[in-house]
Amino acid sequence: MRKEENTLAMNINFLCMFLSVQVILAWGKESLCSFNRKCECFEVGRRLYVKCERITRFSYLLDLFSENRFSRPVSVFTVKKCEAQSFPNVFSKVAIQEIRSNCPIKAIEKGALSSIESLKVLKLHLTEFQKIPKAISKLKNLKDLTINDGKLTGVDAELQDMASLIKLQLKRNNIRQISYEAFSWNSKIKSIDLSYNKLVFLYPGMFDNCENLMKVDLRNNYLSSIDGLFTVPSLKEVNVRDNHIECIDDAFQHESNLQILDVGRNPLNEISETAFSSKMRKLRILFLDSCDLAFLPFTVFNSLTKLEKIDLSFNKLESLPYEIFHSLSNLVKVNLKGNRISHLGDVFKSNHRLASIILSNNYLQSCEGIFYGLYNLKTLDLRDNQLKVVTKACFSSTLRMISTLQLSKNRIYRIDAESFTNLKFLKNLSLDHNKLAYLNGCVKNMSELEGLLLDHNMLREVRESELQNLPKLKRLNLGNNRLSTVTRAFRNLASLESLTISKNKLTTLTRSTFPAHFAVKKIFLSGNKWVCDCRLIWILKLETPTDLANRIICSTPQRLVKKKLSQLTPFDLMTWNEHCD
Repeated sequence: MRKEENTLAMNINFLCMFLSVQVILAWGKESLCSFNRKCECFEVGRRLYVKCERITRFSYLLDLFSENRFSRPVSVFTVKKCEAQSFPNVFSKVAIQEIRSNCPIKAIEKGALSSIESLKVLKLHLTEFQKIPKAISKLKNLKDLTINDGKLTGVDAELQDMASLIKLQLKRNNIRQISYEAFSWNSKIKSIDLSYNKLVFLYPGMFDNCENLMKVDLRNNYLSSIDGLFTVPSLKEVNVRDNHIECIDDAFQHESNLQILDVGRNPLNEISETAFSSKMRKLRILFLDSCDLAFLPFTVFNSLTKLEKIDLSFNKLESLPYEIFHSLSNLVKVNLKGNRISHLGDVFKSNHRLASIILSNNYLQSCEGIFYGLYNLKTLDLRDNQLKVVTKACFSSTLRMISTLQLSKNRIYRIDAESFTNLKFLKNLSLDHNKLAYLNGCVKNMSELEGLLLDHNMLREVRESELQNLPKLKRLNLGNNRLSTVTRAFRNLASLESLTISKNKLTTLTRSTFPAHFAVKKIFLSGNKWVCDCRLIWILKLETPTDLANRIICSTPQRLVKKKLSQLTPFDLMTWNEHCD
């Protein structure tokens, strides 16, 4: 009893403290912003925030930012849903660290920002000016400048005096040209984002004076060449995705610390064997997807010994040289989706660290011998190929760590009995959209399996013995087959939670179909012609809450047609005198 009283007292004290804090915050808002209906002020920790909405003119904020209004600097000033088109000097008597605005600003007065020496971050969206205003270029202490979703058409010398700038974002504008000396004096800058603009050309060497530059994002422009752009050794990430680049053979020949390179969605057509020299030896992630590549030299990746992920998806590759990945001992993920590969052999022979291989949407007719020795492989995607037969030779004992295997949308009509026996840790197996007429015992005895997809096949029967020793199976999909009976089929699936048997030829569902303890939470069974007789009475008597009775719609007898089982009583089902399960 004393313990309960102490707990109650503690809860009351906590509630009092919480209410006190709210009163203090409310008082703060009242004393600072109550006179301005379009703004609110609040504190988070020791940081002070001012948020205004539906401002038509910044001059309306003169009273808010008057002298001595705030006892300490405003951490973030935000303006949303704004219509103001000019930016006057309203901040001369207040210290602000960060300004965020989505106003359609056309002009910024000459001294509008220069008085805010404390300003470190300026983020402007939806602006109307075509050149970076001089008022911004004079912010010598600014570290982070964002002008996104605006109408900038070019960058000349506006950034040269911003010696403290570290991060620059000019995304989604109409920038067509940038002068050679635009970044000449920005030695501290680390990140430049010029993505989603209309750049056709950039001067080689224009980033050379940015000695601390680490990231450049130029994706979604119209660049045809990037030669001579990325010579700064400090660079770690370059993105030139979705441009008009036809050749990169001379683009990365300088000493580099580059770790991430994305040149996907460019019309490269081909890459020379020297495109990635030993000076790129620190590269970890490489995107070459959607580049119309039909051929790769067998030594093209030899110098990239630290490469961990490579994406070659959606090209026109029909085969890969035997040695293509042999020097990449650190490779963890390979994406070859959407090519024309019909044969691979043991191309992954030296890649023992591989954890993920994506080979979907290709022309593979056999998977034998391809994945031998991949002890760390966890995910294998072979969807949408031309596989017809799965044998034990496809998935050897070396694939002991694989947890997800996808074989959907092939032409598989036969799976040998022990094809998956070695996959001791397999959790998810997809065999849907194939031509399986029988299971041949291929999925039993898989102790870790949790999800099994067998829908859209030609299965006529699933026997109890086919689903033995699957203690962890939770999700089973047998929809869109030709099943006429599933009696006793799921009797051994003690962990089953979700079952799909829709669009088959089933007429009844007996109690013996399921384990003694019925624990299935979801059963999808539409598209069958259910006979509503005494064999379904057990469903009406289930103690465990389920919508199973709602999902069964009677097809026969005639007097019960189109009625839900949930609308019937056991007496309605007892009029037939068949033997009931």
